[in-house]
Amino acid sequence: METMKLKRKSIMSIQELTREELEGMVEYMAALKSPSSKENLAGKTLLTLLLTPDIHTRLEMGIAASQLNMQNITMDCTREKWEIRWESGEMIFGNNAEHVRDVARILERHGDYVAVRHVPYSGNWQVDRQDSVIKSLEQNIRIPVYNLGSCLFCPTQGMADLFTIKTKLKTLVGWKAVVAWTQHAGMEPMGPPNSFALAASKFGMDLTIACPEAYDLDPAILKFLQKNVKNHGGSFEVSRDLSKAIKGAHLVYAANWQSIKYYDKPDEEKEARKNLSDWMVRGELMEKTDGGYFMHPVPIKRNVSVTDQILDGNTCLAYDQAENRVHALKAFLLSTMQG
Repeated sequence: METMKLKRKSIMSIQELTREELEGMVEYMAALKSPSSKENLAGKTLLTLLLTPDIHTRLEMGIAASQLNMQNITMDCTREKWEIRWESGEMIFGNNAEHVRDVARILERHGDYVAVRHVPYSGNWQVDRQDSVIKSLEQNIRIPVYNLGSCLFCPTQGMADLFTIKTKLKTLVGWKAVVAWTQHAGMEPMGPPNSFALAASKFGMDLTIACPEAYDLDPAILKFLQKNVKNHGGSFEVSRDLSKAIKGAHLVYAANWQSIKYYDKPDEEKEARKNLSDWMVRGELMEKTDGGYFMHPVPIKRNVSVTDQILDGNTCLAYDQAENRVHALKAFLLSTMQG
């Protein structure tokens, strides 16, 4: 098997990858998932930096590194209280604070690759959406950096989603896909649904974002979707009616994400969400699809976002997606690793 090489040092988002690169990555993932795969990164060290901890990410990184025979060192920065600053000229006084330039110099001397998860929350959407920590680290370090999840992007998820669709439906082209905002106990990042939508729009799918009015995606993501549809075909629309949007769909991608409108008003958002309990994927909704499959970026809130009936049924792909994130991670590591 020939190792695929992407013409880039790091992976920050699905949007930066071309359709041809995405197609190549899907085929490469299929080869990596095969028991006969011999690809490995023995002697290499992966540094996993969890500025925002996530048990699923930690599990998947450990499995991916193990399957590639490489060493993985995970740093839970919340537990260690490691704070990374990035503004130029900033004076660093905190006991556990370091500037990103110093962090970069240290990490590149210890590892061959850095994977970072950072989903910031300052209460200011215009600040958090910049994903400044991950971007600053990538700009200041000489080894590859991989975005494991940020305010706007989660390329692992988008790649795993494409591979899951291709494995189940045999092609990535021609499907009607609905990204459905669903009820949740709290607020989740926009990265997974953004990444699925961006990936789907590069393959000419007819894409609908179904969400309440206060939960529109970031304007920059909407512009990317419109651009992708113009370049690759298909269609894109926003719907406020989940029942109508889901009719005739082949793929129903349920997820929860923050409200930009209420981003700095969490108490108001919580109150507003009380009136949105009908935004939930139930059996009667899935019956309106065209034999549609249910997708979700775990973790899942059973019987809040989706019912037991759907999760335990034959049309649920959520657990395939979770498994395939491991193979997406392996493909990214192998295709961007230097030397």
